[in-house]
Amino acid sequence: MMDSRQPWLCAALLAIAAGLGGCSVYPKIVCPPCVTPALGRVQDGHVEIDVMYATDRNFVEGGGIGEGARRAVLAPRLFGIDRSDSLKLGSCMVTIPAAHCRGATETPGLFQPPNKSKHVTLADIAEPFRTEEDFMVALRMRVNPPGEKKKPILVYVPGFATTFEDAAIITGQIAHDVAFDGVPILYSWPTRGSLLSYLVDSVNAEWSTGFLIRFLDKLVEESGAEQIHIIAFSMGSRVATNGIKNYLAQRALRECETNGANGAKAVAASRDEHAGKISADRTDEPPFGQIILAAADMDAQIFERDYAPYLAKAAKRVTVYVSSADWALGGAQRLHLYSRLGQSPLSRVDLQLLLNRIDVVDATEVDHDFFGHFYYAECPAVLEDIQRVLQGYDAEGPERGLQRQFFYRFVGE
Repeated sequence: MMDSRQPWLCAALLAIAAGLGGCSVYPKIVCPPCVTPALGRVQDGHVEIDVMYATDRNFVEGGGIGEGARRAVLAPRLFGIDRSDSLKLGSCMVTIPAAHCRGATETPGLFQPPNKSKHVTLADIAEPFRTEEDFMVALRMRVNPPGEKKKPILVYVPGFATTFEDAAIITGQIAHDVAFDGVPILYSWPTRGSLLSYLVDSVNAEWSTGFLIRFLDKLVEESGAEQIHIIAFSMGSRVATNGIKNYLAQRALRECETNGANGAKAVAASRDEHAGKISADRTDEPPFGQIILAAADMDAQIFERDYAPYLAKAAKRVTVYVSSADWALGGAQRLHLYSRLGQSPLSRVDLQLLLNRIDVVDATEVDHDFFGHFYYAECPAVLEDIQRVLQGYDAEGPERGLQRQFFYRFVGE
């Protein structure tokens, strides 16, 4: 019988892993600041990345210094750790130093003040836009700049125990390190940021689903972007996959209601979608570009049965990064008793579905993170592969440099 203390020990292990992200041993590859106008600006000694945000965290009147103060420069904490009954939309600014290395979040020492020219910092959090329409107007201006082609959107959904401040910093760092020429958006759900918040955050992952559904609908219908990409990490994969699945179901029902004479056909299509009978060969344009699930802390079998068919329909391509060196997910497996998606090669998913829409990439050979959990944002090789994914390169192509073994894996360094 399992020791009654074991779940809490596993939760503590996962929380410590979350708190020690950045304690990596990856090679230092200088990534000089190089940003497009859509992403940010070059300043003296650093670059500024404009990150937009959506959050269902509680709003803190008057701000105050947040939990991420070690990496915050003059940034008031506007969002706490509790749930909100409404979605807040706004923008913030992350700075990257000129001497930045790909995959690093250069952090000041314990008694050292943050410095934009030396550290990755959160330099400003603007108060939320007054209305959703104000947010969408600002977003559309960045998506469709005068005289340029339309820019894509990259939505990042963080894992558990991540404060708003730290999630914003990771969003900016990833967008910079993959040379994203578009608009990065953080979706910050109410993780509590404490060492033993795992079980509470698991509940809040469900709470946030309804807000994410609405937000995805706004992006698809009103942003004007031709490509909307999504990266979800760890427990954030539960938020993202549940939101995407339910967004598709709601969209199908809406189409059913507006189809008029074709109502019967739409009802049948909606019924099939609710039953999970979604063909990967359907030719209708998916609402999203690339969906990336990294080190996903969700039940692998439930994903394969209930979510994989929906994601295959929702995106042009789905990439699932896994690693057998992920100790943090090993702790989650002991807590839940079943394998996590970030550990599993998706053995139960139909092979044709995998070939048509879903790539599984095994990062074990390049995963040198102490806990094996943060490689998606810290490992230069994985970041380079994410960059290629967002650029639309196929896993079979030479640009990715992957080795095919039913699923794909990185070639050892």
